[in-house]
Amino acid sequence: MIDLVACDAFDMTETGEIIKVKNSAVLENWDQNKWLKRRPFIFGAGHMVTRRLLDIGPLSPDLPYEDQCFLFRALHMGGAATISSPLFYHRRGGLSQQDTKDGYESKTQKLINSAKNSYIEATQMLTDSKVLGCANNSVQALQVQKRTAIFIKNMLEADSFVQKIKLFCIAKNIPWHKKFRYFQFSTLSFFHRPVMRLGNLY
Repeated sequence: MIDLVACDAFDMTETGEIIKVKNSAVLENWDQNKWLKRRPFIFGAGHMVTRRLLDIGPLSPDLPYEDQCFLFRALHMGGAATISSPLFYHRRGGLSQQDTKDGYESKTQKLINSAKNSYIEATQMLTDSKVLGCANNSVQALQVQKRTAIFIKNMLEADSFVQKIKLFCIAKNIPWHKKFRYFQFSTLSFFHRPVMRLGNLY
């Protein structure tokens, strides 16, 4: 029995204008292994879930979004499916659709908040994995997500270049491209600030 059903939505501006149809990923094409490699595009406002998906246990009150957590549960239970029709209006302007034009400091804070949310999400899924009896590869991937989130937060909050170098060197079992990406973003602020200003202008 399928435990989660998603649907498409009408993409609506804050003033009520319909722009387009926003398509959810076709969840019939996803399983646990594919989800571990790449998360599908979904939006929780268009989700319908079974009671037994909720009976797994409570979600953390600190969890900012439940979308992927519910999908994680569903993919390890009865699966998920998508109704490829827009069944509701999804208004723009919420917390998940903030202006993408940022200064360096604003962007840094958003990255820190995103890392905190990623840590909370991985913690929730690891708790659920014990109930669901998930395979080792799922558990290991979520542990990597937690370590990466801690690294990103600490790197962006570090006060000195020496601290950043130390964090970079001692971080283990974290994807190399993410280590380098956040290290250079944190240490090359003199480069990123003018580039971001130019990007916002154009």
